[in-house]
Amino acid sequence: MSRQKILFVVTEDWYFVSHRLSLAIAAKKVGFEVLVATNVGAYGELIKSHDLELIPLKLSRRGG
Repeated sequence: MSRQKILFVVTEDWYFVSHRLSLAIAAKKVGFEVLVATNVGAYGELIKSHDLELIPLKLSRRGG
């Protein structure tokens, strides 16, 4: 049986670290596979260091 997955989709990696990293770490601790799709900048390595799967994704905050 495969583990349940949680996918976080955010426009910027710094926002994920600032607002959702602790939630992602808690989910990982209880057995979820955690994936983060975001524009990768200065915080990509920090996200990966918590054993979270990082998916580079170009998103615009302007919409369209």
